[in-house]
Amino acid sequence: MKKYIITIIAMILVSCKHELTKEENKLVDSTKKWVIYTHDGRISKNRIQFSTYLKFSPNGTLVEYKFNDNSMYGKSTWNYLQYEKILNMYDYYEFKDIIVYEDSIVMKDTKDKDNIVRLVNWNKLPER
Repeated sequence: MKKYIITIIAMILVSCKHELTKEENKLVDSTKKWVIYTHDGRISKNRIQFSTYLKFSPNGTLVEYKFNDNSMYGKSTWNYLQYEKILNMYDYYEFKDIIVYEDSIVMKDTKDKDNIVRLVNWNKLPER
């Protein structure tokens, strides 16, 4: 009887495994260095100086790294609410109406509805 109960519990735990959404899969792609861009207009590596980039992990950890030496600058959490299309970052920022492209994510700041925020993959930015 004990083995039966343990088997049922194990099956329930395995079936509850969280599958990543397409938005989450883009964020946790280990080859991407995400930078936050809040201005209108063209963005390039030589136009704007970014001091840090973000890495998202599947377990909900958000790590900020320095560009100059790739050392860790800060650590926080993130989560994505699929049905509401809301991305929470740093236990403070909340973005909605997320549109995911191959190397960028466009979203609105929920605290300032006129503020359009972009997460852009640094590796794919043009030099000029």
